[in-house]
Amino acid sequence: MMTRRLLMVLLLGGLCVALTVSTALAVDRVSASEKGSLLVYPKVEVRWDPLGNVIQDTFIDITNDYPQDVYVQMYFVNGDGAARMNPGNPPPCPGDGDPPVDPAIEAAIVKGLVWLAAQQNADGSWDDNGGNRVAATGLAVLKFEDRAIDLRLDPFDPAYEYHQQVIDGLAYIVAQAQVQDISGEPAADSDGDGIGVYFNENPSDHNVYQAGAAMMALAASQHPELYTTLLQDAVDWMAFAQNNPGCGAHEGGWRYNDNPCDTSDNSTSGYATLGLGYAAASPPYGFNLTIPAFVKTRLNTWINGIQDPVNGDANDGGSHYEPVYGGWVNVLKTGNLLYELGLLGYSAGPGRVQDAVDYIER
Repeated sequence: MMTRRLLMVLLLGGLCVALTVSTALAVDRVSASEKGSLLVYPKVEVRWDPLGNVIQDTFIDITNDYPQDVYVQMYFVNGDGAARMNPGNPPPCPGDGDPPVDPAIEAAIVKGLVWLAAQQNADGSWDDNGGNRVAATGLAVLKFEDRAIDLRLDPFDPAYEYHQQVIDGLAYIVAQAQVQDISGEPAADSDGDGIGVYFNENPSDHNVYQAGAAMMALAASQHPELYTTLLQDAVDWMAFAQNNPGCGAHEGGWRYNDNPCDTSDNSTSGYATLGLGYAAASPPYGFNLTIPAFVKTRLNTWINGIQDPVNGDANDGGSHYEPVYGGWVNVLKTGNLLYELGLLGYSAGPGRVQDAVDYIER
């Protein structure tokens, strides 16, 4: 029997701890029809048959040289496609104080992704039962991209279990791209091509909602070589769609379609700013794209009118639906408000951010 020793990085509380792992390899292998193979380390494998029965007699013996107990988790996924661990690119350790992932949470994530994958349509889309298939598809694809990022995988990599869902979903989104001439507002046209792009299967129906979710999915694809031009044109269209200074109380907000001027709300505006924020974010969640400068100036004006003043009532610090009529303050729109504040660079602490947090906590 051969014995190898390798170094594994595990978690102890919030600390990264190096442990020595002793692996014992049997010379003889069990002969069986294989469903898949997970390579943990060269010549250390776990094999299983089509029914999920483990057929590899290799075992892994973990010894703890650290003076305290260590929380160890190992997950073996039974499914089609190869699963890979890259020794040169190990998963990141959580920040100081972060607890280990709760196995129940991990199990819920896995079950959720399995269910979500089963809902995808043949054309790559997802339904929302409300006619907003682009938005539903963008949010679904984003969940699979998030998982790939957590696993330090390219979401297009065949090694990633859900790569085909991502590829097909993005293909559907790109197929719904609608081109609009925005040359009449040069300040919005950051790349100078006169083109704005939004994404909608049914143009003129919730264009901003749909485009914002689609932009998030494109930005988190980790493939700027494929989508940068398209996403920058989407950023420019979203800037073009923002209500301008001539729109009174509605300046800086968004409504369902581009620049209606007489209306805007902080539900729609939340999706607009999410799309812009993802596009401008650093990898792996974004492409570091340019948001036209005036967008943030107008957005700040919008926040001035949409956040409830702190004067002792139940809505203090929360977000109204519209600045003119007020009312309908809730957690969803206040969450949008917090994201907008973050996009503008507001920091935590006394003031607008803390006022919004206080509303949510109440």
